[in-house]
Amino acid sequence: MEIVTEYRLNGLMIRKRFADGMCDASSLLNQYNESAETQKRADMFMRNGATRALMLELKNEPTVTPVETERADGKRTVWFCPQLFFLFACWLSPECGSVVGKCLFGGACEPTDVDDGYKRLSELLGIDAQQTDKMVTAFERVVGVMPKTKPNDAQRAEIKSVQNHILNLVKNKSYGYEDVIKEFSVLYNTKFNI
Repeated sequence: MEIVTEYRLNGLMIRKRFADGMCDASSLLNQYNESAETQKRADMFMRNGATRALMLELKNEPTVTPVETERADGKRTVWFCPQLFFLFACWLSPECGSVVGKCLFGGACEPTDVDDGYKRLSELLGIDAQQTDKMVTAFERVVGVMPKTKPNDAQRAEIKSVQNHILNLVKNKSYGYEDVIKEFSVLYNTKFNI
C-alpha cells in the first residue's frame, strides 16, 4: 500500500507520497478551482512555456520522474515531482505557490495527524504491524500516557513533536528500529529524570 501523507497549511491540503515525494496535482487543482472565480485546467499548465522548459531540464535528471498518472476506482490522479508541483502551484496563484513552497521546501508542514507520523516511521524503518504497535506504546510512554488510555490533545501534540524528532534522526542518519527504541529510552529517561 502506498503511503500518502496529507499536510495542511493556510487552509490548503497538500498530498504527498512518502516513498517517492510525488505530490497530488489533481487534489491541488480541485481545491483551487473550488474557490477561484476562473477555472484552470492541468493541460493548459502543461502547454505553458515555463512548464515545458522545466520538463526539458528534468529529463536530464535520471532519478526524477516529473509526472505520473494513476487510475483507481474510475478516478484519475496526476502526481508531479516536487519541482513541477511547486511551479504548478505558482501557476495557479501566487498565494498557492507561497503555501506550497513553505510546505515543500521551508519545513512549514507537518502531517495532519499523529497516525500519519506512525505510518511514515513504519515505512521508513521497514517494520511490521507488531513492531509498529510497540512503537506506538513507546511514543505514548514518552509523553506520559497511562496504559489502556487514549492520549489527550496536549499529549497528541507532544507525540507529534517526538515523531518529528525521531523522523529527523531516521532521515539524517542510518537509524534502524533498534536505534529508534534506544532513542525512546533516552527521551523517556530525560523527561522523567530517571
